[in-house]
Amino acid sequence: MSNFQFSFQTMALACGLADGWEERVKKAAKAKGPGELNVFHGGSAEQVIVLQSPTSSTRVAIKPDRTELRTDYFDDFVNVDHWDARAKYSEAKAKAILELLEAAGTKFSFLGITTVARWSTRGKDAEEARAAVQGAFGGLDLLSEGESPYDFSLRASRVVGENQFSNIFLNWYQSRSVTVALQVPKGVVPTGFSLNEWDMPLEEEGIELRFDRNNKRAMFEGCRDWTKDGLLTMVCDTMKEMPTSFDAVVKAIEQSRAPGGHDD
Repeated sequence: MSNFQFSFQTMALACGLADGWEERVKKAAKAKGPGELNVFHGGSAEQVIVLQSPTSSTRVAIKPDRTELRTDYFDDFVNVDHWDARAKYSEAKAKAILELLEAAGTKFSFLGITTVARWSTRGKDAEEARAAVQGAFGGLDLLSEGESPYDFSLRASRVVGENQFSNIFLNWYQSRSVTVALQVPKGVVPTGFSLNEWDMPLEEEGIELRFDRNNKRAMFEGCRDWTKDGLLTMVCDTMKEMPTSFDAVVKAIEQSRAPGGHDD
């Protein structure tokens, strides 16, 4: 399990904010005080208000119909065995933003929460990681015609409780980036610019595990009015149940890596 580190978490909320929402959100954020989320930028022209935590590790973008939160893990939060710390942080930030939106007059509906852990093979044997997944999940042999897969994307979804989906994604990820200097006159929006992924150097690659929980099943069945407490319970349950799912997937991969593991 030490090969994996937790990278980031996102939450997406579909919600309804009526006219005048910007001032109500700013007022609610100010009332929360400096300990949780502070107004970073916003205004009617942009139709978005951005909040951030004191450490800047969590940023929240609030729009009239949608709110998106992202937390980039750092320090001990990236370590696999720090489940309690991640859970408390997620619950605290979810509670803060839900209370803020409730105070601003939000009508809640959809919530999706995704947590990502990665096994980076940078400077290591990427083929070993690919072979471990291939050995743990035999269906890849058929799809790759017996060859070692270069890339893969696996997903399984199940129903949790009466109205939620729990999804696990197992992917091969790559990170690429490039810095491009653009000289654009002030007030002009650049258009017609494109860049292919093969034009960017590879920075990092490896195995990515995504754990996703959402209430889309409830939405399909017409249950579209949710309370703050109902959504917060969903976040707490997600963080509580994630270690079991994570351990099961990682154990399968680790056993595949062990001598003779492909024959088990």
